[in-house]
Amino acid sequence: MGHGGGKPQLGANVQPIRIFVVALACVAVCSMTAQSAADAPVDAAETNASAGVAQPSLDVADEKTSLAQLLPKSLRRKSAQTGQAKRSPLRKVERRVEVIQKGRSSRSARKAARAAVPLDLLNRDDRKRAEKLLRSISVFRELPIIASEVEPDVYSFFVSHPDVAVSIWRSLGISDFAMLQTGPNQYESDAGDGTSGVVDVLYRSPEESILYCDGQFKSPFLSKPIRARALMHLQAVFWRTDDGKPHVKHRLNLFVHFPSVTVQAAARLISPVGNRIADRNFHEVSEFLHMMSTAMSRHPGWVEQLAGNLDGVLEIRKTQLRQVTTRVHVAAQKRNFAEAPRRTRTSAIDTPKPKGEAGKQSAGTVRVASAEEGE
Repeated sequence: MGHGGGKPQLGANVQPIRIFVVALACVAVCSMTAQSAADAPVDAAETNASAGVAQPSLDVADEKTSLAQLLPKSLRRKSAQTGQAKRSPLRKVERRVEVIQKGRSSRSARKAARAAVPLDLLNRDDRKRAEKLLRSISVFRELPIIASEVEPDVYSFFVSHPDVAVSIWRSLGISDFAMLQTGPNQYESDAGDGTSGVVDVLYRSPEESILYCDGQFKSPFLSKPIRARALMHLQAVFWRTDDGKPHVKHRLNLFVHFPSVTVQAAARLISPVGNRIADRNFHEVSEFLHMMSTAMSRHPGWVEQLAGNLDGVLEIRKTQLRQVTTRVHVAAQKRNFAEAPRRTRTSAIDTPKPKGEAGKQSAGTVRVASAEEGE
C-alpha cells in the first residue's frame, strides 16, 4: 500500500470506522466489516433442487449457493467461472425486510437512547462499566428501526448464539470473520485484518439485550493499537399478522468511546461514513435473519446438513440449530395446512386458454367452486 506520507495517516483515520462496525458485528448476529465481506468469494455451483421444502438428500455444497443467492449483494460475488449467479430455488423468495425509521445521531436521539438503557437490570460491576462509558460517548448511532418476517425462535437463537451465525457465514465461504464463545456470556471476535474484540453480554431477554465490547485494531502503520469500547442496546418486538406470519421489529443503539482524544476527533470527523456502514450492516443482518427463517421453513434439510459442517461452536449448538429448524418447519407446515382450505374457497386462478379448446372456458378462467357452492 506504499509508504507515502499520507497513506499511513489516512489508514489511522479510517480505522475507527472499522472498530465500531466490528463492535456491531460482534453483537448483531453476523454483520461483517464492509471491505472483507465485499471481497469474499462465493461458489456458484448449479443446484437442481425444486422450490418448496428441501429433501433430506440435498447436497450441502449445492444448496450452499442457493442460500447464498439470498444474501445482500455486498456480501456475495458472482461466479468467476460464469460471470453470473446461477438460478436457485430460494432466489424467488421475496425479501420481507422494511426500514421503518432511518438511523439517527442527533442529540435528542442520543439523550433518549441513554435514558432507555435499563441500567437497573445490571449487576453492580456491569452497571459501573456501562455508566462510565455512557458518561464519555465519542460516537453515537441509533441504527435504523427495521421490521422483517422472521420466526421468534430463529431470531432468539441467533441473538443468543451469534457465534453460530458467524460460523454459518464462514461455512458459506462469505467471510473469514471468527467468533468464539469463551464463557457463559462472553465471546471473542477476530476479523482477520488486525481488528479483534471481546464481547460481554451484560443482560439478555427475549425482547432486550445489553452488550459491552472492548475492541482494538493493530496495523504495521500504527505505533500502537487503536482501542475502542462500545455499549449496545438491542430491543425487539414480535407479532403475527392475521394470516399467522411472524414478524419482528428491532432497533440497536450504539454508544462508542475512544480513549484516544486524537482518534476520537478523527472518528467524529468521519462518522457520516461510519454511520452509513453501520446502518447498512444492520439491514444486512435483518436480511440474513429473514433468509435463515425462510430456509428453515422451506428447506430444513439444507439447514440441518449445514449444522453438521459448522466449526468454532460448541457441539450442543449444532443440535440446538437442528431443533430450531424442526420447530420452525413444523410450524410453517401447520400454517400452510390451515391456510389451504381458505385459499381453496376463495381462489380464482387465471390460466392460458388451451389450444383447440376455445369456448370451453370464457376468458380462460378456471374457477374453483367453494364448499357452499358445491352443496
